[in-house]
Amino acid sequence: KERFEQDFFELTRSLQQQQDKSNLVFPFFPLLLALLGVIGVWWAYRSIMSPLRHITQTLDWISQGQFRVRSGISGTDELGKIGAATDQLAERLGDRFSTLAEDARRGTQNRVIYEALEIADSEPATFAVVEQALGLFAPELPGELLLVDQMDDALHEVAVSPTARSPHCPVEDPSACFALRRGQTVVFDSSESINSCPMLRGRPGGPVSAVCVPMTFNSQALGVLH
Repeated sequence: KERFEQDFFELTRSLQQQQDKSNLVFPFFPLLLALLGVIGVWWAYRSIMSPLRHITQTLDWISQGQFRVRSGISGTDELGKIGAATDQLAERLGDRFSTLAEDARRGTQNRVIYEALEIADSEPATFAVVEQALGLFAPELPGELLLVDQMDDALHEVAVSPTARSPHCPVEDPSACFALRRGQTVVFDSSESINSCPMLRGRPGGPVSAVCVPMTFNSQALGVLH
């Protein structure tokens, strides 16, 4: 009987100790869960709001005309799609703006050249305007104007690019110029192509390309611009 009472006492004390420990730990579970919930909400908020702020800033820069900026955000989720769309918008607007700016620049150049040709009161003055125009439109490309001389019915160089000089086309007979025979602008991508102009082949500097603009009046050859 004494043995039984002692074992029962030990069991009761052990259960009491376990209960006391549970009472100490249990109040911390809600606090721990609440803390984990706050951390989860903060992480979710940060993972969403940070990319959104960056996309908003990128759109603000685009609205100010800074078309080279990119959000750099991509992915398969909604934020990634919005970031990719923002970058595509910047690229397209940049290309469109560049085209409009180039068109405006070309329009201004055309107006200036037209007025300069009107002011020119002699052939030398007109040829000087042509030379300036060649350097203005394509400063890095050789260019020349050949005109038919009525005295010998041959093509002669009357104007060359002031920046890249002359391409030195050897054509003399107007009938030997393919562009004049066709009566429309001709573009040759490579002098090594089978359908290139014979005048382009065998250049010392290697393969070249060319644009030939014929000038005619009532089907009569006047000259060609290279």
